Amino acid sequence: MAYQVSFYIADPSLLGSKLFNRLKAIKSNKALQTDENATGIELQVESSTIKISFMPSKDVPEHLRGFEGYVQTIGCENNDKLIYTLGRLRSVVVVAGCSASSEKSEKIEQFFMDLAFELRCVLYDGGYVIDFDGEILVNPNRN
Repeated sequence: MAYQVSFYIADPSLLGSKLFNRLKAIKSNKALQTDENATGIELQVESSTIKISFMPSKDVPEHLRGFEGYVQTIGCENNDKLIYTLGRLRSVVVVAGCSASSEKSEKIEQFFMDLAFELRCVLYDGGYVIDFDGEILVNPNRN
């Protein structure tokens, strides 16, 4: 079964060739697009093909409202972290779903964390909301 996560990106300008050159795990990259719109990126890493699909910009605001509701429903360990998490989400302009062709593994999980760090974005992984530095912002199992 493919391993899937989502990235919540505030600065999409970071998602480009400079990033791909910095992440040594990336062997190749290819833009995915329709006639005039970028729809995603395909990355080849050592053990997997990673497909990054951009949510259409018209769908992002509604999706973020729902995601903020999820964060508020699950909650954070304290109010400061909740305020911080909601603030991070309110700065998001691109939502990207990512799918690895291989099953979840330490290498792929680490690659997604490295990518999140380089993008300074929020990562959603199986109910967990994780900041770019690895801090768990929302833990669905905390109660």
